[in-house]
Amino acid sequence: METHGRTAPHWIVAHAVSEDHFLVDDPWFEADALESAADVVDLPIRHAMFERMAWYGEPPYRAALIIDRNVP
Repeated sequence: METHGRTAPHWIVAHAVSEDHFLVDDPWFEADALESAADVVDLPIRHAMFERMAWYGEPPYRAALIIDRNVP
């Protein structure tokens, strides 16, 4: 994921969306870099960056789980 300065696949939670960006929570934080769990909550990621981050591998692939609490 580009937000960490390197590319590695892992899951994040996108919990809000606007015209410009997604708000995501990312469980990956680096305590050695003095980050805490609070540093990876409500990160604004622009749509174009989110699209680039969503693809991984050769050939490129992506996966997503979509959960809607309003679906019975």
